Amino acid sequence: MSIKCESCGSKIGGAFGVSLASTEEVQLARAMGYSVKDVVCENCFLPILLKLRECTAKKCKELDLELDTLLLSIEISTFPPTDNAYTYRGLITAHTAIGTGPLIEAFSSITDFWGMESGSYKGKMEEAENSCVKKLLYKAIMMDANRIASTHFSYGELTAGKGMVLVCAQGTAISTCDGPQAIKEKYMDLLKQKQAFNAIWE
Repeated sequence: MSIKCESCGSKIGGAFGVSLASTEEVQLARAMGYSVKDVVCENCFLPILLKLRECTAKKCKELDLELDTLLLSIEISTFPPTDNAYTYRGLITAHTAIGTGPLIEAFSSITDFWGMESGSYKGKMEEAENSCVKKLLYKAIMMDANRIASTHFSYGELTAGKGMVLVCAQGTAISTCDGPQAIKEKYMDLLKQKQAFNAIWE
């Protein structure tokens, strides 16, 4: 006896039949509140599947925003600690190498000739700086710190004449009583949630 989709009546399997929706995806749909038949073909399940992927992508974006907000809750400063009411966690470093690309190189030669500021180079440097800051903040969290003091940036050209810019940053990770607490636990919990959502479609 052939198996038919309980939604559209199409034959499932065989030479001319349609494929059956996977059990894992059906269980996920039900867990997220969708009403799905026990036997449903891929064609009937496709609209629900697309909604599931959309919801998952939206949730991942929300988690990314929460992760970034948690990172930015850590105070980062170029000044050393002003008092002794802190716990030293260690030295942290970060670096980012970024290529400028041939178009930026071409435009920068024009701005250099006329003595103008290169907005393209400035954007690339800011991108590299922001990347370094995020790496510092992440390392601070992993060390149970809630502040970064004595932060210093340095800049260099990674490959002479090849358009590769290197930005390095270092700072001192410390913990203070008046700073945000239990950041590492919160961050790891959000990260696990995101990894769980991403694993659904792997």
